[in-house]
Amino acid sequence: MAEIVRLDDTVYVTGQIAPADIAAIAANGIKLIVNNRPDGEAPVGQPTAAELELEAGRHDIRFVNIQFPTAQIAPGHTVKLAEILKTEQEPMLIFCRTGTRSTMLWAAAQLALGNSFLEVFEKAVRAGYDLRHAAPMIEQLGKLAQAEL
Repeated sequence: MAEIVRLDDTVYVTGQIAPADIAAIAANGIKLIVNNRPDGEAPVGQPTAAELELEAGRHDIRFVNIQFPTAQIAPGHTVKLAEILKTEQEPMLIFCRTGTRSTMLWAAAQLALGNSFLEVFEKAVRAGYDLRHAAPMIEQLGKLAQAEL
């Protein structure tokens, strides 16, 4: 399993997980997993969302799909995650192939919720994700999603 890093008080991010990783994820207190990686993105070796959701259920972890290819991130994805962030108080894990896409979505959702651009980007950098290359897109996604919340 890829390293799990903390973005904020309740949100963690990582790269691709496998069904065999979920017991350890549960042991670390995660109560919700958000999948940002579409099924079939990798030609081989990628577990399906259904396989992960089934194993998560065995460990009393809720599983939510907000799947999208990196180049197709949209305000609707941002709104969905922002709504989860607004209501969920228990620890959650967001994942994609490497964690970058999930961190970008988290940042856009945080901006949609009215959080400071500088604070959000500093948290991402502390977690090991430098989002400067995508800052204008993330800011725009946050603004568009904020209008829908």
